[in-house]
Amino acid sequence: MSQKKRKLVEQVFGWMKTMAGIRKTRHRGREKVEWVFTFAAAAYNLVRLPKLLADPRVQRQATELVLHAVYDRLRQPTADHDADT
Repeated sequence: MSQKKRKLVEQVFGWMKTMAGIRKTRHRGREKVEWVFTFAAAAYNLVRLPKLLADPRVQRQATELVLHAVYDRLRQPTADHDADT
């Protein structure tokens, strides 16, 4: 693995250990620990979001993802719609 990639991964784990407070887990059980880890990763992504959105390529990709998600959601029938017909 290249040194650049390793540094990126280590930065994320370092942030999670120091800022998100998951150096030691307070929970028992795999499901709870996975939830805490996922929550910490989401928080890290929210911290990174302004920097990511400053890049025009990322803005375009994010816009496309949102548009696809909205389009897919609109195409799915809902339970309320099925009950009305």
